[in-house]
Amino acid sequence: MVYKEKNPIILIALLVSGLVIGGIIGDHFGAGSELKFLQRGFVLGIDPPFQLDIGMLKLNFGFLLKVNVASAIGIIISILVYRKM
Repeated sequence: MVYKEKNPIILIALLVSGLVIGGIIGDHFGAGSELKFLQRGFVLGIDPPFQLDIGMLKLNFGFLLKVNVASAIGIIISILVYRKM
């Protein structure tokens, strides 16, 4: 059996696409009364953004990640697709 090394960049791309597509599906189909559970989730991140002001330069740092049920399903499907590759 020949072992083929998998590229971690492909895994990251699949995870991000699964997260985005799952979020879109959750927001779209979760608006209906039957699939309302798809919108359940939580938000991780820094809100309001961290601000660094050093006179001439002002930097804002912030990060928010909204994960719902459909996004989690998308991530799981992405991992399964990566393992089958």
